[in-house]
Amino acid sequence: MSNLYQILFYYSSHPVICHKVFNNDSGQILKFEKVLANQVFLDLFDGELDLLTENESGPDGFDFFSFLCKVQESQIPEVAEHFFSDKKRTLRFEGKMVEDSVLATSVEIVNEVKQVKSTVGNPNSATVLMDSTFQSSLELRKLLRAVEQSPVSIVITDTDGTIEYVNPVFMEMTGYTPEEVLGKNPRILKSGMVCQKDYEEMWETIKSGSIWKGEFINKKKNGDLYFEQATIAPVLNSEGVTTHFVAIKEDITETKKYEQDLIDTREKARESEILKAAFLQNMSHEIRTPMNAILGFSELAKMTETSVEKRNSYLDIVIESTHRLLGIVDDIMDISKLETGTIVLKNSPIRLQGFLLNLYNSFIDNTGSQVLLEKPVIDPELQNINIYIDSSRLRQVLEKLLSNAVKFTKQGSVKFGCTRIGGALRFYVEDTGIGIQSEMFSLIFQPFYQLDMGATRAFGGNGLGLTIASRIVDKMGSSIKVDSHPGKGSTFYFDVWPEYSDGISTPDNSMARSVVPEKNHFSLLVASDKEMDFIMIREILNREFGRKIKVIKASSANQAIEICREQGPVDLILMDVKLRDMEDGRAARQLKSMNPNAAVIAQTGKEIPTDKANLLEAGCDDIIIKPVYRDDLIDLMYKHLKITI
Repeated sequence: MSNLYQILFYYSSHPVICHKVFNNDSGQILKFEKVLANQVFLDLFDGELDLLTENESGPDGFDFFSFLCKVQESQIPEVAEHFFSDKKRTLRFEGKMVEDSVLATSVEIVNEVKQVKSTVGNPNSATVLMDSTFQSSLELRKLLRAVEQSPVSIVITDTDGTIEYVNPVFMEMTGYTPEEVLGKNPRILKSGMVCQKDYEEMWETIKSGSIWKGEFINKKKNGDLYFEQATIAPVLNSEGVTTHFVAIKEDITETKKYEQDLIDTREKARESEILKAAFLQNMSHEIRTPMNAILGFSELAKMTETSVEKRNSYLDIVIESTHRLLGIVDDIMDISKLETGTIVLKNSPIRLQGFLLNLYNSFIDNTGSQVLLEKPVIDPELQNINIYIDSSRLRQVLEKLLSNAVKFTKQGSVKFGCTRIGGALRFYVEDTGIGIQSEMFSLIFQPFYQLDMGATRAFGGNGLGLTIASRIVDKMGSSIKVDSHPGKGSTFYFDVWPEYSDGISTPDNSMARSVVPEKNHFSLLVASDKEMDFIMIREILNREFGRKIKVIKASSANQAIEICREQGPVDLILMDVKLRDMEDGRAARQLKSMNPNAAVIAQTGKEIPTDKANLLEAGCDDIIIKPVYRDDLIDLMYKHLKITI
């Protein structure tokens, strides 16, 4: 007999006795053997137990054996009834098959008698009696059907938490069969994502006789994680003592995903409005400034009383402002193309020495008397070789970096060049200008960003130069890095791995991590196409660290790269190695180059043979095995982030 029937029958208010049927080889019924009688039955009919266990006709012509045979042979879910009266009382027997070989018989004492047809025996002479206990029996059957057919998961345990019953929805939800969970503790569903304190609070509540409501993050048989909303209540006997616990659980994973989609949509809408406002405000200012100069000095140049010397000076300002305006338009067009991905790099051979000298000559007359632009420095082994790269885009990047270096250096020097780092080529621009605070490193590559209002007024600029340069370098498969100290100057550099016509070896992409400055807020990028992974990690970190860690979602490696390109470097990256667009580590390498101060953590499964050396070579700094447990994830945060408690 199933555990559910045992529990419900044993604690039923009706007297119930169960028999098991035994057949011979030909299927003929040999006997019925009592297997269970609840306490109410024993209290009322203990002296008449033999009557209900005999396999022959009993006294007064009542044939209980024939009654059980009728129930067993019918093999239908409906209930068979028989009423027996003697001088003392009238008994109503209700029999039903509860399993293939087990019959349950409810015995009721009826007080008021009415003549109706019987379902067993002679229909013309039997007496059928009905009272309030018949209605109670119907309620019991309704309860059985409700539990079995419930649309939510139902689990019944004893007071120690040992599972005694699970309904079909539990099996569908978890993937476990009854044989795999009966007799075990519900902790087999634990995912490691729920704090131990939550479990302790639950047990304290239900053991006190109260109902507990809350949420779990559990793990299915196949390892998948899911959210469930649970209500757990104690089951009390007639004396008020807890005998069992009943848990009613509902899978709310889809609800969590929907909530996350709403959060993402709202956040994207907010960011879009902020970017739109920033774009309009900056472009309005940057366009109006040169336009104002063009219109004003053109009017002055037209005046008849203006001298030739002043007219020429005014026209120089008009020309300079026109070029500045054209530069703004070009920048807007470039950033638009880069954001939409319509720019295609066209590689062609260039000789490094001549390329850098041409760039030097174009800037030498624009540095002013207080700034020395030094000739480009090139490693001797690179001076006479050709590399295959998009020369126009490379020149555009270096022009943006040199322009910033000259602009922000009031007095001192600017140097640039190219050197070989392993198999990579490193281009750099170094100045002795005003420098940048370390907390600004992740912001200066954002569109329209300026170091401060004072710098904007003193030095001008539309805030797109570094953004365009960084996007182009991203397109080349690398990222621009910065090393700077306020008042001491800045160095901007990036590495590329071009093809060589002179047979120089391919790059060694290993790079030393920079030191991460201490701070109070961090950003974590989760690159996984499993949305549950993201929700789980976000929930754990929110509960542990509050708002100290902002968790960002990327559904693919390319989207992760795009997020870093748009929002700037992050502090930590968790990347699923099974992402379809990982491309043998290319994505990890690019994310690493875009986030030099961030650790890239590879998420992998135990069943997948993973070569840690290969992952580290691809740019990863550490590995975490799935499923990710709460404590492991928190330890990982403390290991790679300088989080102050």
